[in-house]
Formats: sequence, C-alpha cells, structure tokens
Amino acid sequence: MVSLELSSDYKYVLADLALMWFVNLYLVINVVVARKKYGVEYPALYAPEDHKHAREFNSAQRAHQNTLEGMPYFIAQLLVVGVWYPLTAGACGLLW
Repeated sequence: MVSLELSSDYKYVLADLALMWFVNLYLVINVVVARKKYGVEYPALYAPEDHKHAREFNSAQRAHQNTLEGMPYFIAQLLVVGVWYPLTAGACGLLW
C-alpha cells in the first residue's frame, strides 16, 4: 500500500481551493445580475447579437465561462504540485 504524507504547509493549497470557490460564486452572481439587468432569459447561454445589451451581458457570461474552462486544469496542477512545493503552489494559487 502506498502512503502519502503531506506537509503542514499544504493547508495553503487547500485555502486556495476555498478561495477559488468564492471567485466562482462571485462570477455566478455577476451573470445572474447581468441576466436580470439586461433581460436575457433562460435557457439562452448568450444574448443574441441583435440584443441591445449583447456586449455587456456576453462579457459577464464569457468571464465566468472562461474561468470554468481553465479551472479544472489549474486545480489538478495545484493539488499535485502542492504535494512537493506547497508554499510555491499556494502562492501561485493566490495569484490566480
């Protein structure tokens, strides 16, 4: 059986994961507010090009979508690199 011992500094990596959850929550709230403000109804993911506020709403939606697209790769790298370099990984996670 393989055992893995984590440094006590790994808590910084886990704190970064918690902060990522709050960043995602902030972006979700931005999209919900923009959806109501600009009148973009569900199930439309984006406002149509001829919509009066298409650029504003689509920018909020795209910011959230871009974050979601990159987050799994970053989380995987953060968790793995954090095993050997927890302080460096924690600092990189904070910068992200």
